[in-house]
Amino acid sequence: MMSHILIVEDDPQISNMIQFAMESKYRITSVIDIEAALNVLSKIEINLILLDWMLPGLTGIELMRRLKRTKNSKNIPIIMLTAKSEESDKLKGFANGADDFVTKPFSIYELEARIKAVLHRTRATDTEPKFSSFRLLSEEKKVIIQGEEIKVTKKEFNILEYLYNNKNRVCTRDGIIESCWDNDDVTDRVIDVNIRRIRKKLKPYGSKVIIDSVRGFGYKLLEKD
Repeated sequence: MMSHILIVEDDPQISNMIQFAMESKYRITSVIDIEAALNVLSKIEINLILLDWMLPGLTGIELMRRLKRTKNSKNIPIIMLTAKSEESDKLKGFANGADDFVTKPFSIYELEARIKAVLHRTRATDTEPKFSSFRLLSEEKKVIIQGEEIKVTKKEFNILEYLYNNKNRVCTRDGIIESCWDNDDVTDRVIDVNIRRIRKKLKPYGSKVIIDSVRGFGYKLLEKD
């Protein structure tokens, strides 16, 4: 079955070009603003989003941040379409959940190659084994270790959920802040203090799942052998 791609792009010339080039290989739905994108996502299963950075109303970054906080859309891979080429812009995008970037103007062949690569990575991630001793129940806001519920605060749960959704990957402090706080007035020390508290709560239960420090970058949730 064809993967279904949602294009969120307010420039009809770009969206039409992509649709013309890709419609024989993928199902394509194209919208021009965030409201229409959210409407599509509420009704249709989407496998990948091509998201313009600059949109009327909210920016693409703000939409991506919202999608990554929503259960039904948080695992949809996103490729940003942007005229921004600065490294700092790309780092901001990755911190908010972007899977890849294509800088305008772009080759349709490059875009197709990146779409294939992201979809391949997503399918591989979907088949990854889950942690054997650790369960995170998003709806109930519960953390279960070795069959027992661990009491955590709302903020601690949000941090654990972000790490769990990115398990076995390095999560930067900026990424944690962007996903778990509504403002940017949070220091690295606040993150580190919360991580220490979470570790202290997990330790007595003897779980093999740990929050590993990656010096100079951030943290990684992983399961020891």
